[in-house]
Amino acid sequence: MAASSHFTGSPSSSGRLSRPPAHMGAPMFGLLNGFKYRSEVMVQTHAILNFVPELAGSLKTFPTLKNTIKQLRKEGVPEAEAASLISLLVLERVMVQTSMQDRTLTLGQLREHADDEFRFFSQLARGLSDEQGSEYPEGMPILTMATGFSLWYIGFLFREKQLSQRACDVYMADLAGMLLGKSDEERRRHRLRIATRAPQTSA
Repeated sequence: MAASSHFTGSPSSSGRLSRPPAHMGAPMFGLLNGFKYRSEVMVQTHAILNFVPELAGSLKTFPTLKNTIKQLRKEGVPEAEAASLISLLVLERVMVQTSMQDRTLTLGQLREHADDEFRFFSQLARGLSDEQGSEYPEGMPILTMATGFSLWYIGFLFREKQLSQRACDVYMADLAGMLLGKSDEERRRHRLRIATRAPQTSA
């Protein structure tokens, strides 16, 4: 069993299997690395969008998801940053189905809890998952919980040094742009400004 999993050559004159050329293992390692990358991106995407309704179904029907992840890996984008970008694409689709009234309400509620790094949503999530359970806040759209928790988790990834400051800024700015009803072009220009500005240096 072990021999068949590691060798693909034919028996040599000594009766032993000969090793294939070293380069033949490269495609297999590439596939394994690609699978590992994609799996990590999806794990992080589910964590960021934990409270987005019917997330699994949305991801399954996302036509360009696989190719997008493949392209991000090809460009050398770290897994957590790739997950943040995928999450923005998912939220963009959610916004299309959300009224401007709910977006405005969500933006106001997010601003109320921004000072504490959106920890309110982490605490609420913990309370909702407890056996005794916390009550969901009256008058809070599910969009507020979904985006608020995602912002807390993005901050968590940044504090754990899994996400750069720039990637964190892009996520927050693009999400705010969606809630404000900005056009794709306006948001694209804003992302470009963030991506091209000089990094901040400490005094």
